[in-house]
Amino acid sequence: MKIFQTKYFLLSSLLLFCVSLHAQKHYILGCTDSIGRQEYKMNIGVKDADVSGILIMKCDSTGVIKCALMNEFGISALNFSISEDRRKVELVNVISFLDKWYIRKVLKSDLEYLFSATEDDLEKENHNRVIKRADESVILENKKYSIIYTLEQLKGKNDEADQ
Repeated sequence: MKIFQTKYFLLSSLLLFCVSLHAQKHYILGCTDSIGRQEYKMNIGVKDADVSGILIMKCDSTGVIKCALMNEFGISALNFSISEDRRKVELVNVISFLDKWYIRKVLKSDLEYLFSATEDDLEKENHNRVIKRADESVILENKKYSIIYTLEQLKGKNDEADQ
């Protein structure tokens, strides 16, 4: 009986340790709290063109992050959601010139990598992708397809009052 209790204690301690490590991940991008909102200036650049605008991220009560990339005229270029564990991105709506299966596939995988990246992933190459920090920006470079994602957090109303 004592061996069983010891094994149970060790197993439960290991489980709690793993859960605490998972909870302590510091993601590079995302909502600051469980129910919050973040805004970024985002640019997706390829060789001859780019898509730019404001990325609005909103956490709901279930932990899912809803995102919308809108240009300066308020036209939505990209709507997607990020699962609570940040391993899955679902593209909800994509502007017509990007709405091709092969483009959606690359966008989905790049966004999954970008939003699941932690501080430990900076400057490490993973499947031809590199995440860097430059000043106030986070940059994801997809070397295979020559796509560069640049995100810069917009300052909130509270930040402007402090300056």
